[in-house]
Amino acid sequence: MLEITEPAKEYLRGIATDNSRDYVAFGVKGGGCSGFNYALDVDTDVDDADIVLELDGLVVYVDQHS
Repeated sequence: MLEITEPAKEYLRGIATDNSRDYVAFGVKGGGCSGFNYALDVDTDVDDADIVLELDGLVVYVDQHS
């Protein structure tokens, strides 16, 4: 489950807009103290297999492996 607060949604919309995108992408990558790092990207290519969430007009892609 992915839960995003209203201030976070506004922040993410700003990132997307500043980068001329209509989405942000989330993922998990190996590394860090717990073995995982969270990734936020706007330059990634989205895939048909990615999970697509629309949250109050904010489009979020989540990598299928994450």
